[in-house]
Amino acid sequence: MISAYSSTDWKGCYTAALFQDDAAKIPTLVARAESEIVARARTLFESPIDNGPEIRALDNALRMLQVLKSCIRGKTSESRPV
Repeated sequence: MISAYSSTDWKGCYTAALFQDDAAKIPTLVARAESEIVARARTLFESPIDNGPEIRALDNALRMLQVLKSCIRGKTSESRPV
């Protein structure tokens, strides 16, 4: 099976989410990056080739996106009046 996704798709989306300075845009970018990462992981899991290093990179990227989402949630809850 040939995938429509390449390793650069998820990396570009991931980088865009990490370095976005407009907090309002981050959730959308994170969602897109997560989608690209999951799609790439599915492709790699179906491959007979050993893709361990990239699979670990995908796992690490998903973890970092979770941290980013937590940081954004924390900032938005801090800025709301009580």
